[in-house]
Amino acid sequence: MDFEPLTASSQSLLPQVLARMAAQTAAPEIGYVLVLHRRQVRGVATGQDLLQAIAQQPNWSRLRLGQVISRPVATVSQSALQTGPVAATAVLDQFERHRLAQLPVVDQRKQLVGVIERTRLLQALYAQGAAAQLRRRHRRHARGRRGRGAVHQGADG
Repeated sequence: MDFEPLTASSQSLLPQVLARMAAQTAAPEIGYVLVLHRRQVRGVATGQDLLQAIAQQPNWSRLRLGQVISRPVATVSQSALQTGPVAATAVLDQFERHRLAQLPVVDQRKQLVGVIERTRLLQALYAQGAAAQLRRRHRRHARGRRGRGAVHQGADG
């Protein structure tokens, strides 16, 4: 999870937002900004939203972020991510239903905690599945070795 996603106020001017997006050198693929009010997610603006505003509005540099954001914003609760694979599958369904690459994660007060990306969730689920599969394989192997050892001991005795 990204605990420090790009956020801005709905009153931010588009040139300021674009400059902040461009300054995200640690993650150049960032293509969205979350709009917050008192740490609650009020909207999201994608790079595509900003490009459309620039193309359609001759005075785009005077536009405020609140004028181009998408609402409502799909979010996922932090507790849903902590309750195991069944809940994670429901979160994946939400990614698919809304055709999103990332989802804001909120706490019980609906305040932003971070953002989870679909690909990272899939990787985590895959790793959990692979780890569980390795544990099952190890248990079967350990049982098999105990059984063979007992047969050997009986044959020698």
